[in-house]
Amino acid sequence: WNMARPMRPRPPFLEVAPTSSTDANALAQGHSYKGVGSATVRFLEAPQSPVTVTIGVMNLEQANAVTIVPASITITPENYAQRVHVYIVTSGNVAPETEVAVEFLAFSADTAVDGVSDTWTFMTHDGTLSPTVAPRNIASTTPSKVLSSSPS
Repeated sequence: WNMARPMRPRPPFLEVAPTSSTDANALAQGHSYKGVGSATVRFLEAPQSPVTVTIGVMNLEQANAVTIVPASITITPENYAQRVHVYIVTSGNVAPETEVAVEFLAFSADTAVDGVSDTWTFMTHDGTLSPTVAPRNIASTTPSKVLSSSPS
């Protein structure tokens, strides 16, 4: 949660959670974009207006390091609690073990969630790894986390 912004009348409760609790690997090149993704996105409380969450690489020099599907999602007061899977897939265009910071940024007429963001770091690989996918069912109320130990 971006604490530099003015205080809001209610917290945004944006939850971005990686699906692996053991590693930060992006999914293997050629992934089918079905089943368990790299992360899930949802809100823990209903927003007052629809929210578009854009998902993208923070450092534009790394834009071709991974493929992100979908690049944006819409969360409504009706579907806010449903986890949406996001797939961060190694593209093969950068060296293995490249750390790629991915930002999840909310846009909405609801001022409590507009501009809220969360960033996670994923690592590319040569495609021979089989990333661990152990779905997490633990709700987080602290949205600003980094999966790797390096700062983002």
